[in-house]
Amino acid sequence: YAQVIKLSLVSAQTGFDVAQTLAVSQLRESHAKKLIEMRKSLGGIFGRVTLYTAAECVKGQVIHELCEYQFA
Repeated sequence: YAQVIKLSLVSAQTGFDVAQTLAVSQLRESHAKKLIEMRKSLGGIFGRVTLYTAAECVKGQVIHELCEYQFA
């Protein structure tokens, strides 16, 4: 199970660096424009997901602390 998570994280990281992994001569101007547009449009989606995940982690931590100290 941990290996699946590790692989998905690796693939997510490599997905953002498509333009960097190819040589400049391999990218035509139109390809570069499409990659930049796609990166900009996906940036908002991943930003929202990251904020949501951070909020869920904070909520989970608060609940964990409340459960831990309920008998104190």
